[in-house]
Amino acid sequence: MTKSATFGVMHVGIAFGVSYSLTGSVAIAGAIIFVEPLVNTVAHYFFEKGLGLGAPDRPVDAEGNLDTRAGACRDGFATRA
Repeated sequence: MTKSATFGVMHVGIAFGVSYSLTGSVAIAGAIIFVEPLVNTVAHYFFEKGLGLGAPDRPVDAEGNLDTRAGACRDGFATRA
């Protein structure tokens, strides 16, 4: 958790520094460091949805093909090998 928190603080610091360097405004740089993560979160959602990663895995057999047998997977989901 410490590593993630440190990375987050570093990311915000760099984003603020770059934004301030480009705009010369503390207010605009401050706004950017709050807006940018929101935009990234929304973009990431659509990115995963486009790749099909947001949906639960469907049951697959050993070759990775959709397993249509009844009861192929106890909980209805399977992970790909």
